[in-house]
Amino acid sequence: MIRPFDLTIRDRKLHMLLDIQPGRLFSDYALGQYLDHGMPPEPELLHLLFRALKPGDLAVDAGANVGFFTIVMSKLVGSTGSVIAIEPDSRNLAVLRKNLDINDCRNVEIVERPLSS
Repeated sequence: MIRPFDLTIRDRKLHMLLDIQPGRLFSDYALGQYLDHGMPPEPELLHLLFRALKPGDLAVDAGANVGFFTIVMSKLVGSTGSVIAIEPDSRNLAVLRKNLDINDCRNVEIVERPLSS
């Protein structure tokens, strides 16, 4: 199920769509819980990203999962910036790709392997 989520931090607003299917993946369940309560996950990290990332920057999401933070980073760095999303799990990769597609995140490169052995 595609669910909209609006995020506002420090006068900056982001709109995103997330493919959330309860019971599919643990991350879907966790994100669904946050969305159901109108709260973003890891607000401290989000505040840091909103403060640190600017258009044109390069960001890395090490463990992109289904892409919540990848989408945030993609929107913050804009079309002149780029994001590297690292995710080895094939189930997460499928959802990550869908979430990036429905959010028109064309500045993301996906690395399909773990960070280390």
